[in-house]
Amino acid sequence: MFRIILLAALMFTSNLVIASQKVNPFPSLSCSNKVHIRVVDLVYCVDSTTLSKINFLGLSNQTVVVTSQDQNELAIALNPPEISLGDMHKKLNMSVNEFFHALYHSDPKVKNIAKLRSAFDIDENNPMNVYQNGDIFAFVVIGENQDYDRVYINRKGSDVIYQISGEFNQSQLNRILSSLILDL
Repeated sequence: MFRIILLAALMFTSNLVIASQKVNPFPSLSCSNKVHIRVVDLVYCVDSTTLSKINFLGLSNQTVVVTSQDQNELAIALNPPEISLGDMHKKLNMSVNEFFHALYHSDPKVKNIAKLRSAFDIDENNPMNVYQNGDIFAFVVIGENQDYDRVYINRKGSDVIYQISGEFNQSQLNRILSSLILDL
């Protein structure tokens, strides 16, 4: 009898863990009749009637700040892993994508995973969510207890990271993700 109860409890808790680690599909693309802003291989589209300002920073098209009436200010940048991750993925002998998945799953095999999650402001108030479109992933950290919300976009097998930063809630995040043309 004890084994049956234990087995049932294990099945129930393992289902909860699997359910909480769900990868979401990207929202449907909604970029018709909008201004397209290219940041290297990533295109962000925005409604021209709400667009207030576009600033390309630096001497290249690797960082842009978009200000609109419906989305405050968003910074979109191509960030090398040494900036976005402090090259922690290399120190752990992982790919960029594996590193983000380890953060998402709180991988107990990764030394100091709790400290790494803390460094990325990931906790119960600022959960990480994952969105997937083919082999492209968006690792998202949004919440109330951090300076800014972030989306890290990475193609599996690539070290390229696009980072979108700003202040946004879940519905604004859905709008952001549905405004990305992913040609990475």
